[in-house]
Amino acid sequence: MKKREIIPNAEPFYFPGNKIGCLLIHGFTGAPTEMRPLGEYLNNLGYSVLGVRLTGHGTNLDAMIRSRWQDWSASVEDGWHILRSHTEQIFMIGLSMGGVLALQNSSKFSPQGIVTMSTPTYVPNKLVDNYPWLIKLASYIYPNMKKGAGNWVNREAAVGHISYSANPLRSSLELKTLITKMKLSLPEINVPTLMMHSRDDNYVPPDHAEELLKLLGVEDKELFWVKDSDHVITKDGNPQIVFERIAKFIKAKK
Repeated sequence: MKKREIIPNAEPFYFPGNKIGCLLIHGFTGAPTEMRPLGEYLNNLGYSVLGVRLTGHGTNLDAMIRSRWQDWSASVEDGWHILRSHTEQIFMIGLSMGGVLALQNSSKFSPQGIVTMSTPTYVPNKLVDNYPWLIKLASYIYPNMKKGAGNWVNREAAVGHISYSANPLRSSLELKTLITKMKLSLPEINVPTLMMHSRDDNYVPPDHAEELLKLLGVEDKELFWVKDSDHVITKDGNPQIVFERIAKFIKAKK
């Protein structure tokens, strides 16, 4: 595979609709495909939907390692301006690190609302979170940390899921920096926010959602619990419940 070739089905997507836009942001080492079912659902309701591909994602691990948190944030910013040229209101909707990016970028823009799903408030890996200097040294010798098979309540939901087979250590440090930037901005955020998290998330445990709820400064905020799903709640378990709750939030805030 060529160094910059996009993995098949990992491309960004755009579904034109009305003047209300939904900017969908995938997670760390993932790809737009994990947001596509939600995008199709929202577009069927009439909304304009753009699913961005974050820099270094959906290509290869070398490209991921070369990217920085500022590049991921710039991908969201590019998506915002593209969608803004076709819409009057935008809801930013992110899964996992995508939720971090939605919150972090809300200070630059004026979204009508934010939806975060399975969003961390610290790096789930304790070594990365507590010993970044050690991870930085290790990354020169072991650039990638192999993943397991992944946690899915519904194994069939994993079919077609696109994600790198390893977590680049250097990229994990970039994720830590991004989360730190996001947490600093939380008290100042004044955008209506819906937080969604599974009580059965084995990658980003439920206490992350509780901390996010506590740190987020806006009064118009809600934490909606999902069950019988693991981390990728846009595909695992019963995503229809997730989609319907997001649609209800958009309808109430538009």
